[in-house]
Amino acid sequence: MFYNGISAQYSSEIPYLCSTKNKMDNFRHRNQLPLKAAIDLLLSQYGLKTQYKNAQIAAHWERLMGVAIARQTRSVRAVDGILFLRIESASLRQELVYAKEKIIQLVNEDLQENYLTDVVFR
Repeated sequence: MFYNGISAQYSSEIPYLCSTKNKMDNFRHRNQLPLKAAIDLLLSQYGLKTQYKNAQIAAHWERLMGVAIARQTRSVRAVDGILFLRIESASLRQELVYAKEKIIQLVNEDLQENYLTDVVFR
């Protein structure tokens, strides 16, 4: 344990912390963390990580899929690694069914982890 009782789970994610002899050399005060590590820790401790990921998928849908697909999408909802999409156009829905693996790959790359496992179209 270091950083005033915060576990060392972030040592693998922050390479420059692991490379020094004294892990505290990179910080002015003993209770400082990098912002990313602090936010990840906050989300983990309050059990909000999955909700955050679900909201991130919905918020970034237009950027990931483009304006044309986003306009035809009526609902984007992610629950427990499954993305539920309500598509207005039947022909677009069928095209997206064929591109299901590509959608999963795009969303997982955006989240930088393998969170999404399936896509359900309605």
